[in-house]
Amino acid sequence: MKYSVVDANLEGILELLKNSDKASDTWTRRASRHLESHLCDLRSREGYHSIDRYKRAIKDLNRLLEMKTAENRIRLGLGNFEHQDLAPTRSRDLIKAAENPEANPFYPYFKNRLLHLVENDQPSMVGFSLNYLSQALTTFAMIGFLRKEFPAMTLILGGGLVTSWMRRPGWQNPFKGLVDHFVAGPGEGPLLSIMGVRDTGSGEIGNLHCTPCYDPLPVKDYFAPGAILPYASSSGCYWNRCSFCPERAEGNAYVPVAIETMIADLQALVKKIQAGSDPSGRQRLEPGGDEGDRSSSSRCAMVRFCENHSPSYRSGFLFGLETIRMRDVEDRTGIWKPGCARHHAERD
Repeated sequence: MKYSVVDANLEGILELLKNSDKASDTWTRRASRHLESHLCDLRSREGYHSIDRYKRAIKDLNRLLEMKTAENRIRLGLGNFEHQDLAPTRSRDLIKAAENPEANPFYPYFKNRLLHLVENDQPSMVGFSLNYLSQALTTFAMIGFLRKEFPAMTLILGGGLVTSWMRRPGWQNPFKGLVDHFVAGPGEGPLLSIMGVRDTGSGEIGNLHCTPCYDPLPVKDYFAPGAILPYASSSGCYWNRCSFCPERAEGNAYVPVAIETMIADLQALVKKIQAGSDPSGRQRLEPGGDEGDRSSSSRCAMVRFCENHSPSYRSGFLFGLETIRMRDVEDRTGIWKPGCARHHAERD
């Protein structure tokens, strides 16, 4: 089955940065001159040796994005997209974004990118993963563009934010005519069903476990000094008692990945990323569930993985191995109290 994967977040940001308008103020002109060096700093270990150098790079990149979108009544940065007139929390505003995609600052980028993809790959379905409110207006602008240009195309929408919408009590779809299928939670099974792959009754599709594959993604282009490999060791949250967290309200069951499966996945991921990386570089593994799970199964798998593989990471190794071991010791001695990992992380 032929498919393409696009990280429109990264590509869109880079497109705006590299096509910044000529500036009249000193700050923006300087930021534009140093764009390539700033990107190199954020992608190399050397760029993190000086906090001042790092802060300058971030501030300059944010300045370029801010000035690029100032006339659109939008505040845009590396970590935010805020429209002064449209709110991603209002469905009518998301529909407006879909009806007027050309008003979005990323329109020149996604127009050309999506047209090129459709022309080359001729997909019958296009799916979007919408995880954060800052992505919502642009995601619906892209959906609206595709709906206008290719009315017969099947459009699918999933992701963390969509899951929160759909699992609220009384959810009703306000986007009929725009989106053909919504997916809540893990998408592997539902996507196979949408594509016509039927479960034979064994339940395999509904309980499908897939080792993450990052091959289609431009790993070296991200703003990090080495490859980062996210890994979900569970869905849901084992603690599930925090009043501010959506996991409990959404009724998400805690389903951990089996320890042996987890270790096999981590081995495969690290082996693959090392094969295509600089041996003097570093890789970072980000284990966790949907909310940064620190359950006993996740910790056990990581400790066993570290104990079995630490000697091989003398030139290319994982950040945080000693931290994981130390926290495991703390857990065994009762120093690390049970509770939400996010709460503890903020205290750390």
